[in-house]
Amino acid sequence: MRKYEKFIKYCSIGVTGIIVDIGTFWLLTMVAGINIQIANFISISLGQTNNFILNAIFTFKVKDKLFSRYLKYYSVALVGFAITALILFIFVQLLNFNKILVKIIAILIVTVLQFSLHKSITFKTSKNDEYAQI
Repeated sequence: MRKYEKFIKYCSIGVTGIIVDIGTFWLLTMVAGINIQIANFISISLGQTNNFILNAIFTFKVKDKLFSRYLKYYSVALVGFAITALILFIFVQLLNFNKILVKIIAILIVTVLQFSLHKSITFKTSKNDEYAQI
């Protein structure tokens, strides 16, 4: 269980980010009528900022170089954004699937990739990290 502790915390915190992301996406697309790609960028940015703060404090427990770490975190988030944007384009704009359902599925797809990148790049502390193996 300890082997997966960080991933479990990361996913738990991710739920709060998903709530922020999906809630913002829904408000922007369904209520405000904003284009799904613009709404996707805004909602991902807010969700990822939420996740960075909580992961820095609770999952990876880092306090140093927060601005630099945030830039790395956001860079990884942009990779997730690109993947999500592509999925939304294909399945919503081309194939006319439900945008909220596609958004949720896209989030699930990028979660594992982002965890791996955040663990090895954003929140890396040392080569002797006791949780280095997942």
